[in-house]
Amino acid sequence: AGAGDEPYSSPAPSKPTTAPQSDDAEDRFSSVVPKALKPHILLWVTDDQGWGNVGYHNPLVKTPHMDSLSQGGIRLDRHYTGSWCVPSRASLMTGRLPHNMVENKGHTIPQGVAMIPEILKRAGYVSHQVGKWHLGNQKAWQLPYKRGFNTSFGYLGSVNDYYTQHQTADSWPCDGIDLWRTDHAAKGEEGVFSLPLYGGEVVKIIKGHSASTPLFMFVALQAMHSPVPSSSLYGDGFGPHGLEEFMTPYAQYGDGFSVGNGLISNADHVLGEAVEALKAKDM
Repeated sequence: AGAGDEPYSSPAPSKPTTAPQSDDAEDRFSSVVPKALKPHILLWVTDDQGWGNVGYHNPLVKTPHMDSLSQGGIRLDRHYTGSWCVPSRASLMTGRLPHNMVENKGHTIPQGVAMIPEILKRAGYVSHQVGKWHLGNQKAWQLPYKRGFNTSFGYLGSVNDYYTQHQTADSWPCDGIDLWRTDHAAKGEEGVFSLPLYGGEVVKIIKGHSASTPLFMFVALQAMHSPVPSSSLYGDGFGPHGLEEFMTPYAQYGDGFSVGNGLISNADHVLGEAVEALKAKDM
């Protein structure tokens, strides 16, 4: 606000209302949507990827699969996002403006607001969530499987170690391993670099899915969010974690550039594997 102006205060959002859906209502909803209009949907999200961290904006960055999909599709690049990830996640999951969708200091979508998988379920879709959630984890109703997803695999909080899956109380309520599989902790599955970990889960879901049933998958990868991996942190370099090969093209530009864009190139590789798995199933 300028000098002497009253501080801007946005009006309080109206309380969302939802009506319970009976099985008959869901059947009617599904029956009126022609099968031909039920495409398989893969919603793919990266984290903190900048304008210059993709090949079609920066020839120094190697993202062939992102470039190809962009060239063959529709590129929407004249909009603005928040300075952190939750507002975008909230809008993607609800179709509503982010300032009306986040509460509890911006970490939770209100309970009465329907998310995409809840709506798609009425049209016969099976939905899966893979990777970062960061839309609520303190109560059972906030978890992905309570918001319409049939399954989920990933971390629920905000800042996770790429390899150990450890989360600190500085970024979320408690210290410890943050890795969750649908309705229980994914004990014993931690200790794998997150990009191949989640990429493998995506391919496994696609291979096990019947092409005759519409699929919705929300994949939110960790790259290139902090804490950025470092060789000193892991003590044995990047090679054992699969990142080194993606950093090699950027070695001449310094550690910061090579690690960050190595993560994005790794994410692009995972995207390519998912696309190939979909093609193999004629999906």
